[in-house]
Amino acid sequence: MKKSYNGVLYDTDKSKLISEFESSYSSRDTRYYKEALYRSTENKYFLYGHGNEDSKYAKRIRGSHSSDGRFPQIFWYYRSWSNCSDCIDIIPLSCNEAKKWYENKLNEVYRCYDIVKAKEPKINYGTYCKLFKD
Repeated sequence: MKKSYNGVLYDTDKSKLISEFESSYSSRDTRYYKEALYRSTENKYFLYGHGNEDSKYAKRIRGSHSSDGRFPQIFWYYRSWSNCSDCIDIIPLSCNEAKKWYENKLNEVYRCYDIVKAKEPKINYGTYCKLFKD
C-alpha cells in the first residue's frame, strides 16, 4: 500500500517490515485489527493497519436517513467488514511514537500471548534494543 502525507510517500512494498501485531480478537469479531510497524528507506516509521468495523481502522461515514422517508436525519454509521476497503490506513510515526508503540505491544505480547507461538517477525526485546538504542 502507498499513501502520501505532507509530501512524504509511505510505501509498504519498499519499506522494511519491523514487526506485526494482531489483536487478540477473532478475525470475525468486529473489534479485530492487525498492525505492522515499518521503517522506510528514509528512516521514517509508520504503521500499516487494517481492521473490522468496530476497530480503530474503521472509517465513519456521514449519511442521511429517515425511518419514514419524509425527513432526512443526519447520522453516522460504520462501513461493514464486507465493504471495509476503507478500513485500512497508513499512519506516520515519529521515532518516539514508534518506540512507544513497540514498548506497548511488547508488554501486551508478554502479558497475553504464548511467545512460543509468535509469528515472524516477532515483537521481541532484542529487536526493540536494536531499533531504539538510547
